[in-house]
Amino acid sequence: MRACLTLIALAMMAATTVASAQEPLPEFGFPVANPKQEKAVEVRRIRGIVVDENGAVIPKAKVVLRKGKPERIVAMAHHQTDSVGRFQFNAPKGRYEAVVDKMGLKQQFVPVAISSKGAPGFKVVMTVQGMVDYIRTPESSP
Repeated sequence: MRACLTLIALAMMAATTVASAQEPLPEFGFPVANPKQEKAVEVRRIRGIVVDENGAVIPKAKVVLRKGKPERIVAMAHHQTDSVGRFQFNAPKGRYEAVVDKMGLKQQFVPVAISSKGAPGFKVVMTVQGMVDYIRTPESSP
């Protein structure tokens, strides 16, 4: 019985050692494609603000940072704007597209390029989505 408990304790210690030896995830939240690479992935900050056509801030708008070709687009990160319409992401350098969406407003697609120096902040202006009203008259009723 004592030998069995000793083996279990050793197995638990080995599992803990293996788990703690794994590389930490980068700041932007998803694992590096090649975990054995020696150079760390550098991330840069992207900041922006979402407003309507009158300049009023839009809180709680959904902002998705995505990358890829049209046939295989991958969402890299997503956030919601804060109470004053601001958002920010941390991502490695490269070319991305920010997709901004809020119910009742027209979805916006904004190209974003992150260099080794980072990306400039940007403003997304959203417009009211066109609505169609139908009025039923006695002649149009079935």
